[in-house]
Amino acid sequence: MGYFVPVVVDAGGSARGRLGHFEVEMTAGVTVRELRRFVAERLPEFMVPSVFVSLERLPLAPNGKLDRAALPEPEFTGEAYRAPRSGVEEILAGVYADVLGVERVGIDDDFFAIGGDSIRSIQIVSRARALGVEITARQIFERRTVAELADAAARKCSVTPDSYCPS
Repeated sequence: MGYFVPVVVDAGGSARGRLGHFEVEMTAGVTVRELRRFVAERLPEFMVPSVFVSLERLPLAPNGKLDRAALPEPEFTGEAYRAPRSGVEEILAGVYADVLGVERVGIDDDFFAIGGDSIRSIQIVSRARALGVEITARQIFERRTVAELADAAARKCSVTPDSYCPS
């Protein structure tokens, strides 16, 4: 839900008066992936939130300021689970799960949406290399899912995605 205070604007672009207050449904038909893409096009990567939380209203303290203690805890959830289909995907999904401290990671789960960050991306690179899969931190930022990253690793090694890069 978004809240707007509409104003009357004259021909010169100056606000002349308020028309009142009304509410508009802001999230109708917008997916988290679309929202993330929209924000990522406008902000540096480190400023893009890893989780988006939709609220009916912002919780306010009696003084009218945001009541941070009343905000809900974000839930780090991924897409619907799809199991790894290849050796590289199995290695990367296992490394993602280990580094992020989650039970399992599907091939469509976005690294940053399930709790990843720049420091953890470096850990992913290190552990994947130790298991024979050559990737870079930059690739994790550009190809955020296991499936996309496995495809990039396979292309780098000129092999098929169902095999992996020997070290």
